[in-house]
Amino acid sequence: MLITVPRGTKQTDCKNPTVYQFFSIFLLTVPLGNSCKVVIGKSRKMQTVHEVCEELGISRKTLYFYDKIGLLKASSHKGTQHGKLYSRSAVNKLKTIIQYQDAGLSLKEIDAVLNNKVSKLEIFTEARERLVEKRNDIDLQLQKLDALIQILLGEKRS
Repeated sequence: MLITVPRGTKQTDCKNPTVYQFFSIFLLTVPLGNSCKVVIGKSRKMQTVHEVCEELGISRKTLYFYDKIGLLKASSHKGTQHGKLYSRSAVNKLKTIIQYQDAGLSLKEIDAVLNNKVSKLEIFTEARERLVEKRNDIDLQLQKLDALIQILLGEKRS
C-alpha cells in the first residue's frame, strides 16, 4: 500500500501504517518486522506568510497590515530576506482576530480585547449596539427606497 504523508516527508510502501498528528508534528509509524522504515515528518511548528495566508484564506497585505499596526507580530524571521514566521499560537491568535472581525468588531476593539484593556463583554455589547443601530439605519433607508420605487411605479401607470 502506498502512503502519502505531509509535505516534506517521504512516501513508503508498508502494510497497515498509522499516521499520528500531535499538535503540528506529524509522525508516520509502521509495524516492525515487515522491513519497513519509520518515517518522521517535518515539524510544522512555524509557518511562513504564504502558509498562514493559504490556511486562513487571507491576503498577505492583510497579514502585513496586522503586523504594521501591532495587532499580530511575526514569531520570528528566517533567511537573508528576514521572511516572517508564525508559531501555532500566533496563527490561533489570527484565527481569533478573524472571528472577531467577522462578528463586527473594529481592529481597535479587537486590540483592546486581545490586550485585556477592557472586558470582552463590554466590547461585545458595544459592538452589538453599534450593529443594531446600523441595521436600523439600513431599514430606514430601505423604507425610503421602497417609497421612491412606489412613486416611480405610480408615475408609470398614469
